[in-house]
Amino acid sequence: MKRFFRNSTELRELCLRLKELEQKVDELEKIADERDSLWLFIEEMRSQEIEGQKAIQEELESVIIRSFKPQGDA
Repeated sequence: MKRFFRNSTELRELCLRLKELEQKVDELEKIADERDSLWLFIEEMRSQEIEGQKAIQEELESVIIRSFKPQGDA
């Protein structure tokens, strides 16, 4: 009888531990999903920054070219 009680107590403890581990795994999966979303956001922001820099560079080049005045006969 003692053995049965001890086994059932151990089984309950194992079930509780399993539930705790499952909750931790769920939390870690949520954190991983949030991290992935954050990396996607960062990559999107980087690509927008690069596009913005290219647009500024193109406009700057256009302004510089338009500001040139011809020198001498062409």
